[in-house]
Amino acid sequence: LRSTEQGVCALGAALRSAKGESAFFSMNDTPYTVPAAVSGGLSGRHPDVKVLPVTNPDITFTDIAGQDCRTAVEALAARGVISGKGGGLFAPDDTMTRAEFAAIVVGALGLIPRESDVFADVSPSAWYAPYVGTAYGYGLINGRSETTFDPKGTISIQEASTLLSRAAVLCGLDTALTEEETAALLPAGADLSSWARTGTAFCLREGIVEADLVQSSARENALRSQVAQMVY
Repeated sequence: LRSTEQGVCALGAALRSAKGESAFFSMNDTPYTVPAAVSGGLSGRHPDVKVLPVTNPDITFTDIAGQDCRTAVEALAARGVISGKGGGLFAPDDTMTRAEFAAIVVGALGLIPRESDVFADVSPSAWYAPYVGTAYGYGLINGRSETTFDPKGTISIQEASTLLSRAAVLCGLDTALTEEETAALLPAGADLSSWARTGTAFCLREGIVEADLVQSSARENALRSQVAQMVY
């Protein structure tokens, strides 16, 4: 009987929470207010950045079962930010192109895709054109040159870290670091390009990327599983 009673109480508490009412044992019916950090984000957040709703809560992929990336992949896929490779597979060990990464970051930020003709090698008819244009417009990405983007080129760990540090600015985070702070955060012997040092150091500080990955593989291609965890 006691377990039945506890079950009824739990259901009652869940119902009251879903209706926005006070906690089960309070019963004062004072409406519950979602904390600002959850409902509105940080005060410096760009107004175009928004939280995406879950549209496919049951999505998963057969090749991520038991893997560290599963939580991140399923959370992003449930919001339409990332997709599989077909046949119920995610291909966690595959690399990711610069165009694919641009699409994922734009999607994760909830930005509205808009086309741009900045890069000569990004055809307006390509599926990724609006995402590349949007990422460029918000200052998230640069090209390989002023006129080329290299959409089919692979994204590296240091490139992904740098782009995500820029995305963090749009979310309202302060990513500024002094050279001393940057040096203190980067693991000894990390092989990083000069332009990637500050962004990567910020990602290390915030737990977006792991130190051993930066130290051993910063210039190497990022895997789909790694990108999912970093974006998540």
